[in-house]
Amino acid sequence: MPQVCRHIRQSYSRVELPIIMLSPEHPTEEDTQAALQAGVNDFLVKPLRQGLLLARLSAHILLPKLVASEVDRQHNYALLETMLPPRCVRVVCRDMQASQRIDRVCERVSNLLCGGPRAG
Repeated sequence: MPQVCRHIRQSYSRVELPIIMLSPEHPTEEDTQAALQAGVNDFLVKPLRQGLLLARLSAHILLPKLVASEVDRQHNYALLETMLPPRCVRVVCRDMQASQRIDRVCERVSNLLCGGPRAG
Protein backbone atom coordinates (compact mmCIF):
# COMPACT_ATOMS: atom_id res chain seq x y z
CA MET A 1 0.00 0.00 0.00
CA PRO A 2 2.80 2.53 0.64
CA GLN A 3 3.83 2.16 -3.02
CA VAL A 4 0.33 3.17 -4.13
CA CYS A 5 0.43 6.14 -1.78
CA ARG A 6 3.82 7.29 -3.13
CA HIS A 7 2.45 7.08 -6.65
CA ILE A 8 -0.58 9.19 -5.71
CA ARG A 9 1.63 11.73 -3.92
CA GLN A 10 3.51 12.33 -7.16
CA SER A 11 0.34 13.97 -8.49
CA TYR A 12 -1.52 15.19 -5.39
CA SER A 13 -0.40 16.83 -2.16
CA ARG A 14 -1.68 15.84 1.28
CA VAL A 15 -3.99 18.85 1.20
CA GLU A 16 -5.36 18.19 -2.29
CA LEU A 17 -6.13 14.53 -1.64
CA PRO A 18 -6.07 13.22 1.93
CA ILE A 19 -5.33 9.50 2.22
CA ILE A 20 -6.53 7.51 5.22
CA MET A 21 -5.03 4.03 5.43
CA LEU A 22 -6.87 1.18 7.11
CA SER A 23 -4.55 -1.36 8.69
CA PRO A 24 -4.86 -4.83 10.16
CA GLU A 25 -5.90 -5.21 13.78
CA HIS A 26 -2.34 -5.13 15.14
CA PRO A 27 -0.07 -3.18 12.78
CA THR A 28 3.64 -3.11 13.49
CA GLU A 29 5.36 0.16 14.24
CA GLU A 30 7.32 -0.30 11.00
CA ASP A 31 4.09 -0.61 8.97
CA THR A 32 2.74 2.57 10.53
CA GLN A 33 5.98 4.48 9.92
CA ALA A 34 6.22 3.25 6.33
CA ALA A 35 2.66 4.39 5.60
CA LEU A 36 3.18 7.82 7.13
CA GLN A 37 6.51 8.28 5.34
CA ALA A 38 4.84 7.32 2.07
CA GLY A 39 2.43 10.23 2.47
CA VAL A 40 -0.60 8.86 4.27
CA ASN A 41 -2.49 11.61 6.13
CA ASP A 42 -4.01 9.34 8.72
CA PHE A 43 -3.92 5.75 9.86
CA LEU A 44 -6.88 3.81 11.26
CA VAL A 45 -6.77 0.34 12.78
CA LYS A 46 -9.37 -2.40 12.42
CA PRO A 47 -11.98 -2.93 13.68
CA LEU A 48 -13.14 0.31 12.11
CA ARG A 49 -15.55 2.46 14.09
CA GLN A 50 -17.85 4.49 11.85
CA GLY A 51 -17.91 7.53 14.15
CA LEU A 52 -14.12 7.72 14.24
CA LEU A 53 -13.88 7.39 10.46
CA LEU A 54 -16.42 10.18 9.94
CA ALA A 55 -14.63 12.42 12.45
CA ARG A 56 -11.28 11.88 10.76
CA LEU A 57 -12.75 12.47 7.29
CA SER A 58 -14.36 15.68 8.50
CA ALA A 59 -11.08 16.82 10.05
CA HIS A 60 -9.15 16.21 6.83
CA ILE A 61 -11.74 18.13 4.85
CA LEU A 62 -11.91 20.98 7.37
CA LEU A 63 -8.19 21.36 8.10
CA PRO A 64 -7.18 22.95 4.75
CA LYS A 65 -10.03 25.43 5.15
CA LEU A 66 -8.84 26.34 8.65
CA VAL A 67 -5.28 26.79 7.44
CA ALA A 68 -6.46 29.02 4.58
CA SER A 69 -8.53 31.02 7.04
CA GLU A 70 -5.52 31.52 9.33
CA VAL A 71 -3.37 32.57 6.36
CA ASP A 72 -6.05 35.09 5.39
CA ARG A 73 -6.18 36.37 8.97
CA GLN A 74 -2.41 36.85 9.07
CA HIS A 75 -2.48 38.56 5.68
CA ASN A 76 -5.24 40.92 6.84
CA TYR A 77 -3.31 41.70 10.00
CA ALA A 78 -0.23 42.53 7.92
CA LEU A 79 -2.35 44.85 5.76
CA LEU A 80 -3.70 46.56 8.87
CA GLU A 81 -0.13 47.12 10.07
CA THR A 82 0.76 48.88 6.82
CA MET A 83 -2.36 51.09 6.85
CA LEU A 84 -2.73 51.99 10.53
CA PRO A 85 -0.45 53.12 13.33
CA PRO A 86 0.60 50.24 15.64
CA ARG A 87 -1.60 51.45 18.50
CA CYS A 88 -4.68 51.32 16.27
CA VAL A 89 -3.84 47.81 15.07
CA ARG A 90 -3.62 46.59 18.68
CA VAL A 91 -6.99 48.15 19.48
CA VAL A 92 -8.64 46.63 16.40
CA CYS A 93 -7.20 43.18 17.10
CA ARG A 94 -8.16 43.33 20.76
CA ASP A 95 -11.69 44.23 19.77
CA MET A 96 -11.82 41.30 17.35
CA GLN A 97 -10.74 38.93 20.16
CA ALA A 98 -8.60 37.02 17.68
CA SER A 99 -7.00 34.72 20.23
CA GLN A 100 -10.37 33.49 21.47
CA ARG A 101 -11.44 32.67 17.92
CA ILE A 102 -8.23 30.72 17.34
CA ASP A 103 -8.82 28.76 20.57
CA ARG A 104 -12.32 27.82 19.38
CA VAL A 105 -10.95 26.65 16.02
CA CYS A 106 -8.28 24.54 17.74
CA GLU A 107 -10.92 23.02 20.00
CA ARG A 108 -13.09 22.13 16.99
CA VAL A 109 -10.18 20.41 15.26
CA SER A 110 -9.35 18.55 18.45
CA ASN A 111 -12.97 17.42 18.79
CA LEU A 112 -12.98 16.20 15.21
CA LEU A 113 -9.72 14.32 15.54
CA CYS A 114 -10.46 12.82 18.96
CA GLY A 115 -14.18 12.28 18.56
CA GLY A 116 -15.22 14.39 21.53
CA PRO A 117 -14.51 17.46 23.63
CA ARG A 118 -10.87 18.15 24.35
CA ALA A 119 -9.81 17.18 27.86
CA GLY A 120 -8.46 19.95 29.98
